[in-house]
Amino acid sequence: MKYFFTAFYKSCYDPTWLKAARKFPGKAWSYFCLLVFVLALAATIPVWREASSLLGEFQTEFSAQSPDFQVNLKNGKLTIEKLDQPFVYRSEELVVIVDTDTTSSVAAERFVTSTDISTLLITSDRAELRNINTGEGRIQTWAGLPDYSFSKGDIGAMLGRLSEPGYAALSLFAIFIGLYVGLFITKLYDILLVTLLVSVLSRLSGRAMKFAELFTIGLYAITLPSLIALLAVLIGLGISYLQFVALLAFMLAMVWTRERKKVVSDKN
Repeated sequence: MKYFFTAFYKSCYDPTWLKAARKFPGKAWSYFCLLVFVLALAATIPVWREASSLLGEFQTEFSAQSPDFQVNLKNGKLTIEKLDQPFVYRSEELVVIVDTDTTSSVAAERFVTSTDISTLLITSDRAELRNINTGEGRIQTWAGLPDYSFSKGDIGAMLGRLSEPGYAALSLFAIFIGLYVGLFITKLYDILLVTLLVSVLSRLSGRAMKFAELFTIGLYAITLPSLIALLAVLIGLGISYLQFVALLAFMLAMVWTRERKKVVSDKN
């Protein structure tokens, strides 16, 4: 653990240390895995709080604004009771049309006044989604699906259970796992791409370094760009490719910096 803290702050500012550390790829991988663990842990609570807030808002809006209904699917036939149909819900991006009573063919175009909006049509035999951005449509028929039924009350009860301690702990764990896997993949991708670019540029400048050694350095050098990207997210700055650009700049500066002396040994 002592090595982790040493590597953590050295990798943020010390090019000489980073160049010496390239000789120990095993340690670099261990550090990278632990770094991603710490970052995922740090991001889990804010993400969970935001998700809990959104869940609470959705639960309140669903209870207050959603009409009462009872959904039944039997033998591939969908019926919705207690709901005046056709039912149309409109938002800025999507129009939802529900009509399971009409026996003839139902077309979403009857209910849409703009061609710049996506539609979701739900009938007794299918659900049809048309994405206005891609122009593509997808159809899911109810045939072959198992029989089931649920009501507005069932959904409200399910949303309420998600706030219970057991579900909260499970959601925390799921968010952490998702963040860890996502951060691990995205950071590894950025390191690999930056290593390729820096490797080419270093060869052109006559400061060539082995690809494997540059990649090992990248496993450490991702520290500061990760902190910058995490801080940007926490304060609400949505800057695309921030981590990639910061890592590229840091790696290029490291390659062009002269070494003073080696400060890393296999015993660190």
